[in-house]
Amino acid sequence: MAHYAAAFHPSDARIGAQGSTAACRFRVNPKRPDRRSLLELSDVGLVSRPRGGGQLQDRFRGRLMFPVCDMRGRVLGFGARKLGDARGPKYVNSPSGAIFCKSELLYGAHHARAAAAKAGSVIVVEGYVDALTMHQAGMVNTVALMGAAASEQQIAGLKRLAPTAVLMLDGDDAGARAIVRAGVLARPAGLEVLVASLPRDVDPAALVQRDGAEAAQELVASAVAFARFRVLHQVERGDLSSAEGKDRLVNGLRDVFAEIPSSAVREELIALVANRVGLQPALVDSWMPAPEAASNHRPTGVTVTAQPAAAKGGQGHRLLVRCMADPEAATALPSGPALARSSPTPSRAGPPSTSAAMLQTPRQTFQTSTTS
Repeated sequence: MAHYAAAFHPSDARIGAQGSTAACRFRVNPKRPDRRSLLELSDVGLVSRPRGGGQLQDRFRGRLMFPVCDMRGRVLGFGARKLGDARGPKYVNSPSGAIFCKSELLYGAHHARAAAAKAGSVIVVEGYVDALTMHQAGMVNTVALMGAAASEQQIAGLKRLAPTAVLMLDGDDAGARAIVRAGVLARPAGLEVLVASLPRDVDPAALVQRDGAEAAQELVASAVAFARFRVLHQVERGDLSSAEGKDRLVNGLRDVFAEIPSSAVREELIALVANRVGLQPALVDSWMPAPEAASNHRPTGVTVTAQPAAAKGGQGHRLLVRCMADPEAATALPSGPALARSSPTPSRAGPPSTSAAMLQTPRQTFQTSTTS
């Protein structure tokens, strides 16, 4: 193990003088010896046998190696990237076993620990090179998931490092799915999640190399709350060319708004969605679940007055929504006994069809209810 832990070669052109300091700290080995028959290392996965049988061979031969450590800096396993046009998969990792389990570890956590505690936040990237590049750019509170999907154990590790995690995963569909997964896992763990959205098909290492360290630092500084990211992400990718597409967007956002407490943020996001689908904010809000599920996650300084459970979905509220959506039709509303007989049953089971809501007038709705 000691051979793998201290094998940086600063004269190798692939690393370069500028990257030597960060690579030294992470004990990167830019070039492994060609071949070794080390039977005693079989148990820890440093050698492997070919699928067709034969002699043991070095698992990481000819690869750029990244020692993976625990929080205390003890090397538990390795990740290795192929160089040039070498055969085989792009990345090879130590096999999971009693010592190494990649899904339970955060790459670079032992280096980021002090900086994350001081900053109160930890930056989360996807790959080894992303973490090295961010450290080289001065953001030493960065760790890597060593893959796209975060595990519950990794979320718990992030919570131990800092109360807030800034997700800076790759700017592709897989990266967006990974952000959503991590955010959902983080909520019950009590970890606050912010999202620094990268341009499409750009990773943190490419951003730093293309635009410089300042660009990455500005992106981290402008990170948005996880709930805002989810709403913006779905709105940007939704089909708004038809009423049916708008229905799908609104339905897809119900789970998101169920976790957003009553606050200025919620009202702002409701207005954003309403503007994109071309409907009144009050109407869109009436289709969203009440935020009781998020009552324990209210923003600091916001006081929410308890309301009766049925108040928002009651007769008066729903009539007000109808009037706001179609002011001219308000004159056709029934009154007196007819109003009592025509009151709809409060429900938050979901929005009606957007096309139906736009075509059906209050007069038609109440006449149907009255005669039934």
